[in-house]
Amino acid sequence: MTGLCECGCGQKTSPARQTDAAKGWIRGRSIRFLQWHHQRLQVSRESLEKRFWRNVKKTEGCWLWVGSTKRGGYGQIQVCKRNVSAHRFSYELVNGSIPKNLYVCHDCDNPCCVRPDHLFLGTHKENMQDARSKGRTSRGFNLPHTKLSETDVLSIRRIHRERRPRYKDIAKVFGVSPTAIGQLIRHETFAWVKR
Repeated sequence: MTGLCECGCGQKTSPARQTDAAKGWIRGRSIRFLQWHHQRLQVSRESLEKRFWRNVKKTEGCWLWVGSTKRGGYGQIQVCKRNVSAHRFSYELVNGSIPKNLYVCHDCDNPCCVRPDHLFLGTHKENMQDARSKGRTSRGFNLPHTKLSETDVLSIRRIHRERRPRYKDIAKVFGVSPTAIGQLIRHETFAWVKR
C-alpha cells in the first residue's frame, strides 16, 4: 500500500517495514513523509522563494547566483538545514519536482546561472556528452596529474612491441606504475593515441 508524501511534493511513499512510534510509522501502512520532507512544512515556501530571489542578479543573459557557492562555482541555498544546488532549486520553483536520476543541466554552461529557461533535464550520460561536445572536459595530457606525454605513450608501445620487456622495467624508466604501463599497452588508457 503506497501513499503520497504529505509535504505536498506529490511523490509516492512506501509502506513502513516496521512500527516506530517516534517516527509515526505503523508496519504495513504508508509512511507520511519521504526522508527530510517533513521539514519542508516548517519553512514557508514564500519566505524561501524570497530568500532565493534576493540572491539572484538578473542580467540580459544569465541570471547570476550571488549567494553562497560550492566548488565549481555552483550556487547553493540552505533548505531545512541542507544545502541544495541553486540551479536545481530554480528549476523546481518553475517546473516542479525533478524526476529521480535526472540532472539539471545548463544550456549556457555558466555554473552560477539560475535562469529557468537556461536549464534543462538530462541523464548523467547526456550531461557528459553535452560537456564533451562543448569542450568542457579534460582527458589524458590535459589533466594536471598526467606524467606521460604523447611521445612517451608512443615510445612505450613501440618498446613493448619490439622488445617485450617486463612492465615493471618500463615503468621504472618512465616513473609510473607497472599497472599504468599495462593499461596503456592494452589501450585501456590513452586509447585515442594512435601510431
